[in-house]
Amino acid sequence: SAEDMARTDALTGLNNRRAFFDKARILFDFCKRNQQPVSALMLDVDHFKNINDSFGHASGDVVLSRLANLLKINLRDSDLLCRFGGEEFAVLLPNTVGVEAEEIANQIKRTMMNSTIVLAQENLLSITASFGVSDTGETLEDLLSHADKAMYLAKNSGRNSVMMYQI
Repeated sequence: SAEDMARTDALTGLNNRRAFFDKARILFDFCKRNQQPVSALMLDVDHFKNINDSFGHASGDVVLSRLANLLKINLRDSDLLCRFGGEEFAVLLPNTVGVEAEEIANQIKRTMMNSTIVLAQENLLSITASFGVSDTGETLEDLLSHADKAMYLAKNSGRNSVMMYQI
């Protein structure tokens, strides 16, 4: 339906940013009301511009859709996943403390390192990402902003790493 299309990222089939915020707000509020922990995880594909420049945008698209599938497989049904924009993905993890979210991020990181993406012309590609995790924030926006800050720390500390937000 047109409504679904407006809420779904066409390339990956994941929630888009708008749908994510609608659903995440409900989930976040539920966790807070029930005194349950809630964590956020942000990840950004390392050197994605190089992939597009070297292999073309179609290959970049293949990478993003393959990564979306890999993320789905490594997350739980209760986790809320979206393509946040560009080569960036966000996950809201209800009833999950920071160290658990960090372990999930590390599991995704390991899976990515052990996966090979087949591009056109038999090109094989391994990708990595930078991950930021947070379980602190009075609001959904704060929680995501903290995970985002941690992700930039991961990027700046040499990529292919998981960083936990420190207050």
